[in-house]
Parts: sequence; C-alpha cells; structure tokens
Amino acid sequence: MSDEHNINSEEELENHHDHHHHDHDHHHDEEEQTIILSLDDNTELECHVLGIFDCDNQKYMALLPFGEEDVFIYRYQEGEDGGPILDLIENDDEYDKVGQTFYDILEEKEEDTNQD
Repeated sequence: MSDEHNINSEEELENHHDHHHHDHDHHHDEEEQTIILSLDDNTELECHVLGIFDCDNQKYMALLPFGEEDVFIYRYQEGEDGGPILDLIENDDEYDKVGQTFYDILEEKEEDTNQD
C-alpha cells in the first residue's frame, strides 16, 4: 500500500454524493490518519485512512469506519486549493476492479509483513 497520504489537518474534504457536498474534518498523527465524514443525514462517521492507491491511472482512497469491517473506497483527487476531493464510484465494474486492486495491495502488504 502506498505511503502517500496527502491529507493535512484542518483541510476540508468534499464528497460529491448525488450532487450533495459533505464537510470532513481530518486528524493527522504520525501513526494514523482519520477523517470525519459529515453525511447527508447530518450524522458523522469517523474513518481510518487506509491509504491512497492507483488503478487505471486514477487515484483512490480507502477508508475504514471505526468499529466497522467494511472498507469504503472513493475516487480521490487533489483540489485546486490542494485539499483532497472524494467522489463516489457509481459504476459496478469500476468498483469491482478497484476493490480487487485494493485487495491485491493488502495481500502483498501481508506477504511482505510475514516475510519480515
């Protein structure tokens, strides 16, 4: 998994979900990064940032909500102001391919860890 984490504390993150914008707070420390997603229903969901990775010349960010087992994967890009922008993946074929790429990255990382 890439060590590329371009999220800095106090930055705003935009999530385009059915053309609705969401604000996000970020917490950054040396060991773990988190994002607080502000959802459409005005609830907040704190997530671990698992990483940023590439698939077919597009960057994606993988998030794991605290206390959950399901990983959220979003298209990732850097905005004009340098802040990150997340977009939902709405195409099933793209999601399946990106999900498999993320799984493969996790498998490689686990193999590397087991070899140490």
